[in-house]
Amino acid sequence: MVKKIFGVGALATVLAGCLSTRASGNSQLNIGYGSGFLSSPIYAAEHAVNLHYFQQASDIVYGLLGGSLDGGFLQVDRFVALMESNTDFLDSFTIMGTIDYPFGATLIVREDLSHLRLQDVGNLNIAVTSPGSNLLEAFLEDAERLGVDTAGITYTFMPYRTMVPALTEGEVDAILIRGDHALVGLEAGHFILYQNWDLEGGDACCPAIVDQAAKVFLSRSDKVDDMGYYIQSLMATRLLNASYHRGAVAEHTNLPADLMFGMPVPEFSLADDGLIEIFEFMRNEHYHSN
Repeated sequence: MVKKIFGVGALATVLAGCLSTRASGNSQLNIGYGSGFLSSPIYAAEHAVNLHYFQQASDIVYGLLGGSLDGGFLQVDRFVALMESNTDFLDSFTIMGTIDYPFGATLIVREDLSHLRLQDVGNLNIAVTSPGSNLLEAFLEDAERLGVDTAGITYTFMPYRTMVPALTEGEVDAILIRGDHALVGLEAGHFILYQNWDLEGGDACCPAIVDQAAKVFLSRSDKVDDMGYYIQSLMATRLLNASYHRGAVAEHTNLPADLMFGMPVPEFSLADDGLIEIFEFMRNEHYHSN
């Protein structure tokens, strides 16, 4: 079964520990992660661990399986794909928490089309995940309310993770993307034409609780007891202001702080029963379908 160590009821206790003591536990933990704005809680956490940057999520998985990593942060779509490809994977690991980000909806246009206004989207080729995407539904409702003619839009369907490369290669003119992928488009030099942060996730494909989880933090189950101080430090980053998070990212990456201005701040959350049950359901559904 999928295991967890913390529940929602532990939140107050963890935060109290963060405020009253300075974390000083095991500093020899090896944690794998990927770079970018979504890693701001990792950069801002004060507890000393050995952070190992990996460009590929698969290398984090190999490190976890091989024992060179005690814990790792995986993008949620890669985590779900991993459960589908290896239903036994989580038997040796515990879901400690998630890095969450507002679902939102962002329309990003290609760099050479930065002169366009929202009223000019009528003849664009826009990448979306599916005809039933609630991002697309919200965008079309907002566009109609603003008097934008959307009848001539062409849609190309693809997963979120392939949208920015497709935009950069000129395969599409714009991408309609969820919040945690929006900054990736800005990093690549493209431009935001439309945003709606009030939109919530959740559809027939993905429950809202999964849509707002950008990264999943896994621990080797035999290292869970050593993770307590690090978890406290990650939770304490929720109390930091946005400028601190932007500064931490700018210090550890090539992202300029002003690029992140106005963007919501990622937050680390403890894994709760609802999230665990959804991941367990996904794993069981895939297991029984094969």
